[in-house]
Amino acid sequence: MENALFPFKIGQFNCLAINDVDDWNCNVLLIDTGQQRVLIETGNGDSISPAGLLVGQLREAGISPDEIDIIILTHADCDHIGGMADKGGIQTFPQARVVMSRQEWTFWSSKPERLLPNDQYDEDFRRWANTVTETRLPHLGDKLELIESQAEIVPGIGVIPAFGHTPGMLAITVSSAG
Repeated sequence: MENALFPFKIGQFNCLAINDVDDWNCNVLLIDTGQQRVLIETGNGDSISPAGLLVGQLREAGISPDEIDIIILTHADCDHIGGMADKGGIQTFPQARVVMSRQEWTFWSSKPERLLPNDQYDEDFRRWANTVTETRLPHLGDKLELIESQAEIVPGIGVIPAFGHTPGMLAITVSSAG
């Protein structure tokens, strides 16, 4: 992809929309508040082949994975949590605190079958969608902070409930300079 980095501002916050996969719509958002770097989602990581582009795109923007302070997972579907750690369990963003709703954690901890057999996708896709989250959640360890459905994560960035797609899905709120 020619341009997978899309910078913009929200008030005083510098934001970067990052395309994680060349051939389908899978975006991650980085918000730099000036005090903290907040990553919304982690993309696919090495859960797909070829691996997601997020880490390389961050480096192209001059940002190391070690410089991410907070990760907000709106929900834990495979293309949102796949980049949290590699297949061996090594955390991609070792300094980051990870925020997820308690309802989402409870849902995924029950090991649900997220996708049932369907003519819209093949069995390999179904297996991927049903196993990535299960394998990535344990790697969050002591970095994970479970929150209720509405909270301010850092000044100017919060979450509100957006239940439906998954039982604990969150929407992000961003406010800076009015």
